[in-house]
Amino acid sequence: MVFATAVLTLLSLLLWIGKRECSSKSLPPCMRVPTTELEVSGNAIGFGKFGAPKKLHTLITATLFHGSRSHLFNNYLMVWGVCEMEETIGTTAFFLLFFACGAMGWLVTQCWLWCQRYNAWTDGIAQFQTSIGSSPATYGICAAASWIMKDFPIATTLGLRPSIWLSLMLFGPKFCGDRFTVNLLVQPSKTSLKAVVVAIFVVSCTYLSKDAWFLTSITAEAWFLYYLTGNYVLGFVRQRVNNEIVGDTTDHACHFGGAVCGLTYALCVTMYLGDESMVELVGQRKHLGLSMLYLFYRMVRS
Repeated sequence: MVFATAVLTLLSLLLWIGKRECSSKSLPPCMRVPTTELEVSGNAIGFGKFGAPKKLHTLITATLFHGSRSHLFNNYLMVWGVCEMEETIGTTAFFLLFFACGAMGWLVTQCWLWCQRYNAWTDGIAQFQTSIGSSPATYGICAAASWIMKDFPIATTLGLRPSIWLSLMLFGPKFCGDRFTVNLLVQPSKTSLKAVVVAIFVVSCTYLSKDAWFLTSITAEAWFLYYLTGNYVLGFVRQRVNNEIVGDTTDHACHFGGAVCGLTYALCVTMYLGDESMVELVGQRKHLGLSMLYLFYRMVRS
């Protein structure tokens, strides 16, 4: 049962489609929801200096609203990979954890802005920096799954094998959005077509070889680490192949904050159940530890 996962995916998809359609000049202005009503910022949640009205609902709407196809696909492919956790903790808990991690991620972003850009914050400028996307909620769900699911195999939803989910997660968003050089749906080119052929070849080999070259099962913490490693490697290769230096505008603080929230929830569940000693569990979660260190590193370097 993946009811919560399906509903969250559908809501985010409909919101993105609605915003795209509402940007058309043929629609009356009254049908449009201003982006400022969906994006979260320090000014929106009451940290601004100019007496602007609070928009606390943006802590929720920003978690569902995405800026591009690749952003949307990237986040929810990651969630679907660990959606088995919904069956473990329940649909209601999954919903609450998703939005709690999202809200916590946005709050950590504001705290990090205050620390990193103190002068701009005191001048009332930094509070206008906006953020959107399910990333903090996604990272929180993955961090919680990494702890709660233990060695339970994941990424088997819809009858697909883990290697297929990994291939889709790492390659799919790169070829269908506005955030990457390869944009097949908007500006197809020889380069993008070559990249798609390579991706199809890899996925086909994965499928036809019956996972002889890849993993036949995967745990949640390995999924988390492979996702982070894969994205870093693909970004590094893209910069070297295209001989370009791309500025990092990713909100890494919200990723780290969401992951910490998810991990805190998982620790509380573990202590409440009291099945195993905390020392033993910490020693077993090495992949999760590496993932959290990586997220912290990226936040500090941003």
